[in-house]
Amino acid sequence: AMRRAGFQVAVKDTVHGANNPTYDVSMGKDVPGMACFSKTYTDEANPQQGFGAVMTCSSADRGCPLVHGAAARFATPYVDPKVSDGTDEEAATYDARCRQIGTEMLYLMGEVKRRIGSKGTKG
Repeated sequence: AMRRAGFQVAVKDTVHGANNPTYDVSMGKDVPGMACFSKTYTDEANPQQGFGAVMTCSSADRGCPLVHGAAARFATPYVDPKVSDGTDEEAATYDARCRQIGTEMLYLMGEVKRRIGSKGTKG
C-alpha cells in the first residue's frame, strides 16, 4: 500500500530479526529516507521525552493510557487491514487504510503545527 501510494520502500537490514526488518522509507527518489521498524515506544531509537504519541489501535489505546515522556497523546484507532488478508479485497483494503491514515495524520499534524505556531501570540 505504501509503494502504491508513491513511497519508496526498501529493506535496509534485519538487525531486529528476519520477521521485523528495518525499512528505508522515502517520499521520493531525491528525498532522504527514514528508518522504520516495529518497536515499542520505549525503544532506544525513539525519543524519551517531548514527543507526540499516536495510538493507532484500540488495544494500544487501552494498554497505554499513560505514555511516559510524551508531550501529547492522540488516539486514532483503525481497523487492522489484515482482516482482508488472503481475500480479493486485500489490496483495496490496505490502500483504503493507507489513505485514511495519511489523511488523518495530515490533519493531526496540521493542527499540531497550528497550535504550536499560535503559542506565544496574542489572539
